[in-house]
Amino acid sequence: VYKYTHTETRPQKISPAFIAHTLGIKIYFARLSKDGDVRGAYIFSDTTIKLYDDSPAGYHFSKISGKSILIDVSLRCNMEAVRFTVMHELIHAYVQRFAFYLIAMCNQEFCKFHCPIRLYDDYQFADHFLERAERQADSIASYALMPKKNFRMKADEILSAYGALPCSGCIREAVEKLAEFFGVSITAAKRRMLEIGIEEAKGVYNYIDG
Repeated sequence: VYKYTHTETRPQKISPAFIAHTLGIKIYFARLSKDGDVRGAYIFSDTTIKLYDDSPAGYHFSKISGKSILIDVSLRCNMEAVRFTVMHELIHAYVQRFAFYLIAMCNQEFCKFHCPIRLYDDYQFADHFLERAERQADSIASYALMPKKNFRMKADEILSAYGALPCSGCIREAVEKLAEFFGVSITAAKRRMLEIGIEEAKGVYNYIDG
């Protein structure tokens, strides 16, 4: 894993864990819910949190230090999901911190923020603040993992190998290579290609009925 520096001229892979370490934020894996419907949580200050345990089955209380990111243990084998979730929680921890501080001023018991799994892309949470905070954290996390200049540089490097008129199979392969390089999902890499104007990506990984 590379560390991003402003002096590098080669595209680099961003390390959310390194950013968290730099900010003094610790990362832990834990069973956040029985059904796996919570992917992560950010703990602002020392508190007691409910965690699930299979033996004996049920929730128990555990003391967690402030400035901690909790990742649901079910994601442990999916490094793309772990990387994205860590970056997502870092957005809560740093970019959105003043919004959370305002809430804490009105509610002294507010010291943690759970991030439920979105059932599908257009799904909206009933809580208006949660919906806005989660949408923003998802968007910024994606940009942070795939910075525009970095991503464009790597995409051009990969696409140049296919010539002036790359076939659909080449574009599909390019999406896969970009996803692997930046440590993100295929969907995230494709979306980023479209955002920076690589329209050829529009036709790959489109499925009907699975």
